[in-house]
Amino acid sequence: MLGYLYGALLAIIQLIVVIVTLYMFASRLQKAEGSSFKSRLKNVYQQFKSAKKAILIIPSIILLALFALDGYIAMKFLEQKDADQVMNFLLLDKMHRNSDDLINDLSKEVKNFTDNHPEFNVQYKVEKQSKPSYEDMVVDQAFQVVLYAQRKDMAQDPELKKINGTLDNIDELRKEMSRIESTLSNPIKVQKGETHKSICQRYLKDEAKLDDKQIKSILNRTALFSSLIPKFYVYNLYKDGVFLTTVTQGEAKLSPMTVNMLAQRRRMSSVLKENNDLKLSLDSLRSTYKIDADNTEQ
Repeated sequence: MLGYLYGALLAIIQLIVVIVTLYMFASRLQKAEGSSFKSRLKNVYQQFKSAKKAILIIPSIILLALFALDGYIAMKFLEQKDADQVMNFLLLDKMHRNSDDLINDLSKEVKNFTDNHPEFNVQYKVEKQSKPSYEDMVVDQAFQVVLYAQRKDMAQDPELKKINGTLDNIDELRKEMSRIESTLSNPIKVQKGETHKSICQRYLKDEAKLDDKQIKSILNRTALFSSLIPKFYVYNLYKDGVFLTTVTQGEAKLSPMTVNMLAQRRRMSSVLKENNDLKLSLDSLRSTYKIDADNTEQ
C-alpha cells in the first residue's frame, strides 16, 4: 500500500513539473523575437544554451531526476512484490497444513463429545452423509454439536468450549487463506485428465521459459499432489531458480484433503485386496502341496 502512495505522489510531482516547464517554455516562445514560429523556436533554444537564461534547464533536470527516481522506486516495488509473492506462497502452504491439523483436531473433539452424548448421534446420523467433503462434514457436525449444547444449556461444558475455540480458529484461518489467494497471480483451473506434474511442466516451459533438463531437475525436487480433480486451483511461482506450487479447492466440491483421503482409502483397499488374493493363492498352494505329499507317501 505504501508503494502505491509513493508512486501516486511522485506522479503528481512529475505532472506539476511538466506543466510548469511547458508553461515557461510557451511563455518564452510567445515573447521570443522572430517573424515565424521556427525563428522563435530557435530563439528559445538559444536561451537553453545561454548561461544567463538557463532557468528552463532547471525544471528539465528536476524532471529527469524524478523520472530516474520513479524508475528506481518501480524496480524496488517489483522486487518487493516478488518477495511478497514468495512469502504468500509459503504462508498459504503452511496455512493448508494448519487447516488440515485443525480439522483433525475438531474431528477428535466432536468424537469425544458425541461419545459422551450418544443421544446426539441419533438426530444427526441422517444428514451428516450429505456433506460434499470431509472438512465440511466435520465443521457441520461441530456446529450441530454447538446448537445441541445450547438447547441443552451446556455452555460451560469444557468439550464444547474446545469445539467453539477450534471453530473460531478455522474460520479466521479460512478468511486469511482467501485474502492471500486473492493476492497471488491468476491460478490454473484443473481440467479433466490433468495432473499436477503436467500443469507444472507446462508452466515452467511456457511461463518460466526453462528447458526440459531444468524442468526435470526442478520437478524431481518438488512435492506434487498425486490426486487432482477438475476445478481445483493450482498456483505456480518461479523466481531466481526457486519453484513454488500449491493446490487449493478452487471451484471444486471436494477439498484437496478429502480427495487425498479418498485416494489413500482406494490404495489401501487395493493393497488389502491384493493381500487377500495372495493369501488365497498361498492357501491353495499349501493345499495342493499337501495332497501331492500324501500321494507320494502312498
